[in-house]
Amino acid sequence: VEPKVPFEITNLYYFENTTKLQGANFEVTEIAGEDRSTGTTSANGIAGIYAGILGTNQDLMYKIRQTTATSGYATVEDFYVKVKYNENREITEAKLVDSNGNDVEENRFITVTYAKTSTVSSYNGNTKGIVKIQVLNYPEFKMNIENVDRRDGTTQIAGTEYSVSSKYKTSENQEVSFTSTSGVITNTDGMGIAHLDKTKD
Repeated sequence: VEPKVPFEITNLYYFENTTKLQGANFEVTEIAGEDRSTGTTSANGIAGIYAGILGTNQDLMYKIRQTTATSGYATVEDFYVKVKYNENREITEAKLVDSNGNDVEENRFITVTYAKTSTVSSYNGNTKGIVKIQVLNYPEFKMNIENVDRRDGTTQIAGTEYSVSSKYKTSENQEVSFTSTSGVITNTDGMGIAHLDKTKD
């Protein structure tokens, strides 16, 4: 069986890097072969994911997507990693790049490195190297919505439903539209909370 490439993704709170985020889902796709795998962070904030085959004297690119964040946190935008392999199919470099494979000098949410072995898993005895990725998440943005009767400005109205939409441009200048949690319904105090879970670098 052809061995797949191990990715070790560590998910932490942006403002306190010792806070490990459990239950976040990540998807890794090898772009050339379109091999896709997913994983979920455990209590130590780490997800181990295998995706694509080891290269030979070549660079291969991978797309990483955080499909869902830990409850109360925002996801990061999709990012790309380029991995260099030598003639022995060993990882000799792993770095953050854009969708065209050009180096990304700085991303405050993502750090990419590689290691020969892991301190948390044997990854099925892999000796070719491990791609290590650290992802930092902001808290999600919450918007309080208060619904009152416009005639008197004080009577609180329950049962009104809202959705909140937003647009932003990614670091590659692509426009993204998204809608917050659908169906924000005001309670008996006329209050509702919308959750916006996207973070742009």
